[in-house]
Amino acid sequence: MQTDGQMIRYAQELAAKHYGQKPVSIVPLGGGFYGRVFLAELDHEPFKVVIKIYLLDGLNGREAEQLVILGKYSTIKMPQVYFLHDADGEIPVDALVMEYIDGINAVGIIDIPPSDRRPNVSP
Repeated sequence: MQTDGQMIRYAQELAAKHYGQKPVSIVPLGGGFYGRVFLAELDHEPFKVVIKIYLLDGLNGREAEQLVILGKYSTIKMPQVYFLHDADGEIPVDALVMEYIDGINAVGIIDIPPSDRRPNVSP
C-alpha cells in the first residue's frame, strides 16, 4: 500500500517527467478505494492539471475511455485526458493526467431528502 507522501511524490514526478519541471504546488483533492486525486499547479500551460494515481492496475486506461465516451454524449463538459502513465520502474503506479475544470465538487454539498429518494429497484 502506498502512503499519501509517496502518492504526492509520484504526482510531482509525473508532472516533472511530462511538463519538464516539478509543479509549483500539489493539493490533494480526494480519493477512495481506487486511489488518490491531486491538483498540480504549473508555472506554464496548462497551468493546472488533475493527476489521478490508482491503487489498482488498469483503471487509468478504463477511466480515459469512459471520459472520451461521456464527452461524446454528455451536455456537461468532460475533462480532456492529457496523458496516461502505466506503472514502471521509475514511477510504480498507474496514473491519468487530465484537464482541470474550475467549478465545485457537488459530493456532500447537495443532500437529497429521504422523502425524495427512490428505493433500490432491481432491473
